Amino acid sequence: MKTCLYAALLTVLIAMTTGCVAQSKYDQLDQAYRKVLEQNTELQARIDELTQQIKLLEAGPRGDKQRIAELEAERQQLMDQLAKAQAALENLGAKSTTVMMLDPETDKALRDFAAANSDLVEYDAARGMVKFRSDLTFGLGSADLTAKAQNTLARLATLLNNPATSSYEVRIVGHTDSVPVSRPATKAKHPNNWYLSVHRAISVRDAIEKAGVTPTRTAVGGYGMYRPIAPNAKSGAEAKLTPKEFSLLAELVGHAGKVLTHTHLLREVWGPAHTANVEYLRVTVRSLRKKLENDPSTPKLILNEPGVGYRFLEPHSPSGAEPAP
Repeated sequence: MKTCLYAALLTVLIAMTTGCVAQSKYDQLDQAYRKVLEQNTELQARIDELTQQIKLLEAGPRGDKQRIAELEAERQQLMDQLAKAQAALENLGAKSTTVMMLDPETDKALRDFAAANSDLVEYDAARGMVKFRSDLTFGLGSADLTAKAQNTLARLATLLNNPATSSYEVRIVGHTDSVPVSRPATKAKHPNNWYLSVHRAISVRDAIEKAGVTPTRTAVGGYGMYRPIAPNAKSGAEAKLTPKEFSLLAELVGHAGKVLTHTHLLREVWGPAHTANVEYLRVTVRSLRKKLENDPSTPKLILNEPGVGYRFLEPHSPSGAEPAP
């Protein structure tokens, strides 16, 4: 057996290797690649936070030149670290590509499959992976495959049963986005992101087995929200959240529908020493709206309660739009 098929809330990934030894090497490189990628993401997020802090200080009535200089020095140091980490990431990517060694026939089949289903599928040739988009694969908060996804997976199963690919092993691993499950209807079936990711992976496995892929070739697993392929975003686009943006969004989503005061949010996200820094909160909310809302000027998700705080309104909940602060 030679292959891995990954199923995700956001995507379904297919990766091919030439045997057990190559698979082991690839897994080690993939783990190292993910670790460095996570470090890069954290570095970039910290750089973004420092840039935001510098802008706030520069815009203040009395710019603290010494503090600004300190933050700029720290930002430059992190940018240097990021450059080195990016070089390491590219090196690991090159090494993993040499391990993959897809046979030409399988590589061409995957390219053709992705090209024929470009609205739903992408192909990462460097890593030998096919990715399925979640917004066209599953309904909101559901592990049920859409009709379009079922038809596409049936075609994928035919590809996997071709002579060139029939000896590959199929591993289906679920991922979710970075926002915790919160809707009561969803939590009743999928208590958290772990359940939702695995349940969706099982749905993909069932679909390809129904279409003829031998059950002994398949295995499923899940990463929940801890290895998101991409965080939540508006209109299917990819959004990258800073740690503060993620923490604020998680706090709001965890109390969906309830008004959380400025003081509460500042204490939980920035710490007790920052409960008076309402501008920090406003800047971060504006940034989140730009990344998540289709029209940030008339928000539908993160709503303002003037003089009090904010509340998160889940999609499809009754609400009225309101001006952004």
